[in-house]
Amino acid sequence: MSDNAQSCAPRYRPISDYGVIGDMQTAVLISADGSIDWGCLPYFDSPAVFLRLLDWQKGGYCAVHVADLVDSSRRYLQGTNILETTFTTRSGSLVLTDFMPAPGTRGQRSSRVIRLLHCTAGYVDFRFDTKPTFSFASERSRISFCTPGVAAFEGDGQSLLVQGPALTIWEEERAVGAGRAAAGDVKLFALSCSRPAAHLDVLSLDEALSALEETKRYWSDWSARIRYQGDYREEMIRSALVLKMLTFQPTGAIVAAPTTSLPESMGGKRNWDYRFSWLRDSQFVLRALMHCGYFEEAHDFFRFLKSAVSGPADQLRVLYSIRGERIEGETELTYLDGYRGSRPVRVGNVAGGQKQNDIYGELLSCMLVYCQMAPSEAAKKTRAAEVWQLAQSMADHVVRHWREPDQGIWESRGAARDFVHSKAMCWAALDRAMRLASIADATCDIDPWRTEAEAILASVNVHGFNAKIGAFVQSYGSEVLDASVLRFPLQGVIKAEDPRMLSTIERIEQHLLRDGLLYRYSDGDERAEEGAFTSCTLWLIDNYILLGRIKEARRVLGHLLSLKNSLGLFGEELEPETGDQLGNFPQALTHVALISAIRHLESGPRPDAIQTFA
Repeated sequence: MSDNAQSCAPRYRPISDYGVIGDMQTAVLISADGSIDWGCLPYFDSPAVFLRLLDWQKGGYCAVHVADLVDSSRRYLQGTNILETTFTTRSGSLVLTDFMPAPGTRGQRSSRVIRLLHCTAGYVDFRFDTKPTFSFASERSRISFCTPGVAAFEGDGQSLLVQGPALTIWEEERAVGAGRAAAGDVKLFALSCSRPAAHLDVLSLDEALSALEETKRYWSDWSARIRYQGDYREEMIRSALVLKMLTFQPTGAIVAAPTTSLPESMGGKRNWDYRFSWLRDSQFVLRALMHCGYFEEAHDFFRFLKSAVSGPADQLRVLYSIRGERIEGETELTYLDGYRGSRPVRVGNVAGGQKQNDIYGELLSCMLVYCQMAPSEAAKKTRAAEVWQLAQSMADHVVRHWREPDQGIWESRGAARDFVHSKAMCWAALDRAMRLASIADATCDIDPWRTEAEAILASVNVHGFNAKIGAFVQSYGSEVLDASVLRFPLQGVIKAEDPRMLSTIERIEQHLLRDGLLYRYSDGDERAEEGAFTSCTLWLIDNYILLGRIKEARRVLGHLLSLKNSLGLFGEELEPETGDQLGNFPQALTHVALISAIRHLESGPRPDAIQTFA
């Protein structure tokens, strides 16, 4: 096999080319040709060890090369997050099985990636090429230990153990293993975050095969419990598995995505770090999972929330680290090229210090669903008691602060404004708090909540609707259309058939819909810097369902599903003209909105059912 194979490989494969595996502590992205091009080890928010996705020349990777390749295909094993890639060559066929051992299974140590090569026919010549680049490629890796079949790399504060058959060392920064697999052969490669030399954490083939079976059983058992038997079962299961994989099992936190700095438009600057737990996104995930029949994740997240929020609601942050720490700073890694030249590459997120008033309505809505879906009246009251103190604090906070401008759901980095969506969600916060008070038999005075809820609705109706353009707009006094207002009927703020909402939907279709996909807002230059926002398209589908436009909803959903990648995964945005995935990948919010739209489509146009879910 030519040593020039890597230099001739395509640079920056499409984002849709990637699959993802994870162990609920971290995740890695693997290209269709079997290369791990992104991986933060051992945790979601650790510095990246594999970074080729953000800099093809400087970034690390763990690549697989097979000789005389004719064709390849890939799939997830049914109902699991185990990725299988099949290579067909002139001389035989080879199946690459990639997985990270699930929690509680054998081999689940140090965020380990296990890669099994199984020759199923003939023979295949192969080569594994591993190059770790620690601390986002800011330092060179050092080989601290090597023995036949094992190489240990170290950086400042990070280490990686690489094991595989016929492993040799090329240069100072790469470990290479090459050989020939004949029919029936199974070859093991493994990557582990493990301190070398003194405590080598080497895995045997038997242990790896046992870990594979246990991991397969873990995911299969979990996905089999899903409460859905409709036409889109495959899409529902894959989305639920993605959401589960993005939970941080040690604390219950949920990350928005496992990547940072994948751009919202090629060459653009909207490249954010999503490896944190947004309270808004997290509650979307929880509600989706609960309506699919999964409740353990909600228990875990509320424990995480209580631990992270040690004081009153005034101290509630927009996002937290996966361990509940505050995130406010942001660093630009100027020495990295970024995906296809999309700079800057960012680590951290200043949105953690923003004011986003809609999060109170989102969290209180999630708390209400958490209580309403309890198996008995007694259990409802028990759950309401669990969350009541924080719920009451958030409602009181909304009463005092809803009139204040904020940065809104889209985390504007400009001046704070009176975002209409934020105001509406403040109403939702007080509405849900009053419902929770009833469930919890609370004795507090909720009259101030009722009074302010009425004031908020009046304010939204007077200042949020622009009669000149005939639509609810992005902020008070503006003429900017914003797809976030499509959530109003879903949250009970206004009925979908209200003339003002009908007019709003029509204007959004006219100005934000392109090639069957919806942009977030109409502010010219802003829109040009990003693709169509996939979740917004799904919110439009929800509105079609509420209006009884079922054929139209199915048509738009069918078009959207045709743009998923070959593994059923979505990023944050799509390029309408090409269908390319954009933004961090895979994106929790997109898969949440997909679950929501599918469930609404199956249940039909019933507003009451949707208002407690979306």
